[in-house]
Amino acid sequence: MALQNTRHQDAVDSIARWIVRNRFGAEGTLPNEADLGAELGVSRTVVREAVRTLTAKGMVSPRPRHGTRIQPLENWQLLDAQVVAWRTEAGMSPNVIGDLIDFRLAIEPFAAERAAKRTDFPIAVLEAAYTGMAAAADLEQVFTEADLAFHATILRGTQNSYFTHLIPFVENALRLSFRLSIRAPEDAHRALPFHRAVIEAIAARDSARAREAMTILVEQARTDMLDGIAED
Repeated sequence: MALQNTRHQDAVDSIARWIVRNRFGAEGTLPNEADLGAELGVSRTVVREAVRTLTAKGMVSPRPRHGTRIQPLENWQLLDAQVVAWRTEAGMSPNVIGDLIDFRLAIEPFAAERAAKRTDFPIAVLEAAYTGMAAAADLEQVFTEADLAFHATILRGTQNSYFTHLIPFVENALRLSFRLSIRAPEDAHRALPFHRAVIEAIAARDSARAREAMTILVEQARTDMLDGIAED
């Protein structure tokens, strides 16, 4: 069973990477199951299951007698963790980064503003996440998890069920941001004052300042990400 699962995931990864890199054209058609299976060294059953996985992620659409069509980017589950990883591996463009940051700007500054208005906001939890970031600035994975906790705390602190529902999607967007913007320990250290400003504004219940501080934090991520792809 473990080997079968590995073959399935390997097939999913390979086909997805080909799609992301436009091997078959932006909205082209995948080769048939037999040809894909031969190239991947797996059975048609494994290919079929891999295509089902990619269909669920909105990347392809099988049609009887017409083959499996690659779907427009707008149909993809763009904040799915695997889709994020495949697109990151293929390289990021300024346009993709712009879309990602604009998505964050549409959500996070308002969430910070809303959190600052709540007298019961768990500021101690936010402080703990920040302390974790500061202590782990030289450890990328630990720093990332603490940073995710920081942003998730603010979203939960709004006590808005829709914002809470967005946490997994925002976390995937953040992971992509971190992957490009936090490339060395000094990058992590440089991010700390921006997070500190958000904490202080929320603690002071200054909603306008909280919104501004979060906007500055996210815009700094835009700058760092663009610098990151320029260095590659």
